[in-house]
Formats: sequence, C-alpha cells, structure tokens
Amino acid sequence: MKVHKLKFTWVLLVLVCLLMFVSPVFAASSDTVNLQNFPQQLATALGVSLFVAQILASTILLCLVLFPSIMVAGYFGGSGAVLYAILIVGLPVSGVCVGLGWLPVWIFLVTCLLIALMFAGQMRGLITGGPSKGD
Repeated sequence: MKVHKLKFTWVLLVLVCLLMFVSPVFAASSDTVNLQNFPQQLATALGVSLFVAQILASTILLCLVLFPSIMVAGYFGGSGAVLYAILIVGLPVSGVCVGLGWLPVWIFLVTCLLIALMFAGQMRGLITGGPSKGD
C-alpha cells in the first residue's frame, strides 16, 4: 500500500511539473504576449466580468506555483512545512499578481491580515503555553 501511494505521489508531482510549462496565455495575432491583458482576454473568452477574470487569473498563477511546492514540502517536511511553503511562496506570488494588475490590492491586504491574525494566534499559544486542560 505504501509503495502504491509513493508511486502515485511521484506521478502526480511529475504531471504538475509538466503542467508548469503549459502557458496559460495565448498570442492572438502577434508573437508578443502581454501578461497584463490576460485577465481581459480571459473575461472575453469566458463571458464573465473583468473582476472575476482577474481573480481566476491570479488563482491559476497561484496554483501553478503553489501545488508543486506544497507537494514537495508535504513529502519532505510533513504537514507542518506546508504552512511555511504557503507563506513563503504564496504571498510573494500574490504580490506579483498585484504588480501585474491581476489581483486587486484590497484582496491582497485582507489575505495578509488574515494570515497575520492566524500567525498571532500561534505565537500567543507559543508564548503563553496555550490553554490549560482545565479551561
């Protein structure tokens, strides 16, 4: 059973790594690709609003980068390392999405605030020793 799970993990990792080379952007009539126009092209192709296309484009980029790093961190470092992989890889990629104009700044700020609140809860438990059994 363990060998089957290991083979499945490696096959899934190789497939995800191969998918990283598939470009989510296509050039319509020229050889150049403008990444800032990708959400608009996605909105036109799917028939949705620009806001939805921006969120979808950001999610695509995050998934392309986060899935392999989460799999590697989970395999080699266990479940505790996955959180740090998300923080170290996910926040900068979200910042890149904001820089490209794909992700609105307020969504990025709310995400950073939520992560800071969760981290503060962990730090409070680390400093105070956490709640006692009688509480």
